[in-house]
Order: sequence, then structure tokens, then C-alpha cells
Amino acid sequence: MVSSENTIMSLRKFPEAPLCRASVQIAPLIESGGSMEQMSEEERQRILASSPVGTFALMAAVLGGMVVAWLFLYYGVFLPRG
Repeated sequence: MVSSENTIMSLRKFPEAPLCRASVQIAPLIESGGSMEQMSEEERQRILASSPVGTFALMAAVLGGMVVAWLFLYYGVFLPRG
């Protein structure tokens, strides 16, 4: 599990490349020593409504790699052997 100090430090070092959207939204709350219970309902709903962009990017990369591997096997291994 990543500690909140490590998350805050990485956000300070690389503010243009956050770990995820939620970490950027929660970082000020963690930095101030607050907890999730201190979040307003609007903030909580905004975080929950945001889409998991990193997950979709990872899924697309894995799917792309699988397609490339399948094409290599089909055209590079199976078809040349008849």
C-alpha cells in the first residue's frame, strides 16, 4: 500500500503527471491531515463519477499487445508453414 506521504511527494515532484485523477483531488485533503469523512458529498460524488482513464489505457495497451502477438503468430508462424 502506498503511504500518503509518498503520494504527496510524487505529486509535488511531478504535478503535470499525476498518478491518477483521484489522487490529485484527494491530495490536498491528505496534506491537510484530513480524512475521507471530512469530504463533502459533492466532492465524493465527483470522484466517484470520474471515469477510470488509467484502467482503460492499460486495457487498451494489453489488448493491442495481444492483437499484435496474434497477428505475428498467424502471419509469421502458421501461414508460412501451410
